Amino acid sequence: MRRLSLLLVPGLCLLFGAIGIIQSGIGSAGDVHPEFQRTWERTDRPVQTGETTRTWMWGPGGYTDAFQEPYAEASGGYRLVQYFDKTRMEITDPDGDPEDLWYVTNGLLAQELITGQMQVGDSTFEARSPASVHVAGDAHPETPTYATFQTLLDAPAGEPGTPVSSLINQHGAVSQDDDLTAYGVTHREYVEQTDKTVASVFWAFMNSSGAVSVDGHTEDADLFENPFFGVGLPITGAYWMSVPLGGEWQDVLAQCFERRCLTYTPSNPDGWQVEAGNIGQHYYAWRYETDDSDPDAPADTESPIIPSDEELGPPVPGYCEAEQQAILTTVSDDLGNTNPNSWARGTFGDWTGGIDASPEVAVGNERTFTMTATGDCGDLEFRIQRYGPDGDIGIVRNWSTTDQFSYTFQPEDAGMVMFIVDVRNQDPRRHFGDRDDYTYLTYVVE
Repeated sequence: MRRLSLLLVPGLCLLFGAIGIIQSGIGSAGDVHPEFQRTWERTDRPVQTGETTRTWMWGPGGYTDAFQEPYAEASGGYRLVQYFDKTRMEITDPDGDPEDLWYVTNGLLAQELITGQMQVGDSTFEARSPASVHVAGDAHPETPTYATFQTLLDAPAGEPGTPVSSLINQHGAVSQDDDLTAYGVTHREYVEQTDKTVASVFWAFMNSSGAVSVDGHTEDADLFENPFFGVGLPITGAYWMSVPLGGEWQDVLAQCFERRCLTYTPSNPDGWQVEAGNIGQHYYAWRYETDDSDPDAPADTESPIIPSDEELGPPVPGYCEAEQQAILTTVSDDLGNTNPNSWARGTFGDWTGGIDASPEVAVGNERTFTMTATGDCGDLEFRIQRYGPDGDIGIVRNWSTTDQFSYTFQPEDAGMVMFIVDVRNQDPRRHFGDRDDYTYLTYVVE
């Protein structure tokens, strides 16, 4: 339920002095350290000089200066690193062969941000909270974050050759949307090491060729000498998201690998449809600018911090003033059961018989549900989520203006099943507290 989610605004705590590093140029295009120049130049020098048009793989320059960062297995317990917009380059063994592809490596930043396990050695980790930073799109309470993708790490691999049509929301609920198959993206390359399948658009990018810089001159060659060098192995499948980009809601496909998350935006121009997010910036802020000393502290579920209008940006499609927001009136089924109250507004609903005396239905029964609501700001949209007896959650029908839906009870529903019905036409940037409106229906399934 959206009302239970919080927009976490972490406090800032500068930790630079604690580990003795000296940096400059944060957030600017600084110089690339000579040790990392060769790796940076191959893909990004031609972008910088205008010889090609495509996403940056590292960034226009250093996001930080190079510095020594603690790492248990490195000589003296520190290794040379430099943060870029889209990565952290690192040298763990300075006595290695500088010509070797893996002399310079890139941090497993996506894996750490998603799991909350900050790696400080080959098998040494510090526990933190997964990053509540959006993976793609403009900053927005409803866009998936790195923490969202934690729920997908154990999801089964997509079958190669099948369409990618899974849609994920900010809370990790996955639904299927057949309309997304129109983009023609398929599950392409199965990777046995992580039991994940790379989406076709990302596999094509990882194996693409174009203008690269080698030993100071530009030539046409593979962008990556190894397709997994810049991104690592896949740790999630590919999922579609609906996110705002410049105030316009867009379909964006995302897949997270060990080192970064790649996105595919069909509406982008050629060369920029597949992009690498600014994970270097995200990780640096998570590691050095966030007070996360007690990840086990209980979350404050009573006082969500609601961002200002300035922080939220301009209104997006569906914007409404508070007094115009949508309000559920009733949800009923074709058996005559009804819930005339809103759980979101503190009445906790009034489902027929109460949760402990819910109507009984049999596996194979089809029930039709009808929703009514009021609201003075454009079309009303309804969404239905299913909470199963095993605690699993999923969207059984995404946002639609249709005020009826039907559901056939399945064997996996046996026990208690709850349906959560949401309504919206308010500003979708502010899905908090009493700006939500939803209620529920429950059934005992035999």
